[in-house]
Amino acid sequence: MQSKGKAGSGISDRIGSWFRKHRNLLKISLYALISVVAVITLWLIVLETIYAYLMVLASNAVLYIGGSEARLGLLTEGSENLFRVFFIYHGEEATFDQRVQTLLYPTMVLFIWQVFNAFVKGLRRSLVTGKWNLGIYFMFQVLFLLLLTGYHTSSTAKFFYDIMLESFYVIVLAIIIWDKIRDLTLDTTVGK
Repeated sequence: MQSKGKAGSGISDRIGSWFRKHRNLLKISLYALISVVAVITLWLIVLETIYAYLMVLASNAVLYIGGSEARLGLLTEGSENLFRVFFIYHGEEATFDQRVQTLLYPTMVLFIWQVFNAFVKGLRRSLVTGKWNLGIYFMFQVLFLLLLTGYHTSSTAKFFYDIMLESFYVIVLAIIIWDKIRDLTLDTTVGK
């Protein structure tokens, strides 16, 4: 009987030792899981629509300042949001749609990264880096929408639009890597 008790306590000691040894890994994994679940839930409920409206507003402001007759709108078909482009083609107003998800799903990854950073690096540092990361990414997305307005009227706009269409995950990855490198350089300069 005593040998079973010792064997049982040996297993619990080993399990306890493993948890103590991997506490940081478990904590970071929990933070990552919370970040993913929170952002995806908020994204599906409201953030996608708000962010899409902000992109339309910013793009229309640039188009208005630039004197373009093209404009963008956001509409919902079923459960899917679409960007609708209104432009003049051969003297008549024409429209075409672009699915929002292609452009906005990588944004979720960047939001997840920022929420995760708030857990790991602190809210203040996450807000400082977030304004730069999200600002830079937002400018790329607005540029994409501006190219979208010239898709049928400019071969240059069509060329750059086609290049950017599938590159938003790469842009987000580059921003995350740049953010991490910036953190590493900040950590080494603060430590000196």
